[in-house]
Amino acid sequence: MQFLAMGFTSVMIDGSLQEDGKAPRSWDENVEVTCKVVEAAHAIGVPVEGEFGMLGQIGGDLKGGESALTDPDMAAKFVETTGIDILAVGVGTTHGLFKGKPYIDHERLKQIDAKVKVPLVMHGGTGVPDEDVRQGITEGIRKINFDTGIRVSFIEAVADEVHTIEKEWDEADKSGSVRKYDIRRVLRPARAAMVEAV
Repeated sequence: MQFLAMGFTSVMIDGSLQEDGKAPRSWDENVEVTCKVVEAAHAIGVPVEGEFGMLGQIGGDLKGGESALTDPDMAAKFVETTGIDILAVGVGTTHGLFKGKPYIDHERLKQIDAKVKVPLVMHGGTGVPDEDVRQGITEGIRKINFDTGIRVSFIEAVADEVHTIEKEWDEADKSGSVRKYDIRRVLRPARAAMVEAV
């Protein structure tokens, strides 16, 4: 509600977890909270992204195994029941960095796309190979979240620039010719690295 009041032009609700972000919600609870968001957002013309299925690597950190991924039939029912405009699905991607080579369940993604009549979202896009991203787009993916990749590029650029400044500071014998604490010098390459990552 705060985001809607602030003028955001789209919102995302993941109703699969309780407020503490740990315990799962039941189907009915997920639908209830998602419907509330849809009702409020649609009243002022704002589209809603919902999520159904768990994110996590298949054979990796996915609690519940493949059964925790998005079920195509239940996804269709979720979209129809809640009225969401776009659906984030669990097909093997994960938030954060992948451990090893990711496995994306493309067959499941195709089945979801065949049954769901809204655009699909790939959360956890960082580390997903380009060929899997391209294939996912042919299977209904229309939005890809890439937050971790952006953060990694930012932090690495900051670390590199701070290292360079420290080296220049030492070589200048602290004469004052190096502006050691100029935050702009650090943020410029960090922003450029974020743009490059995107």
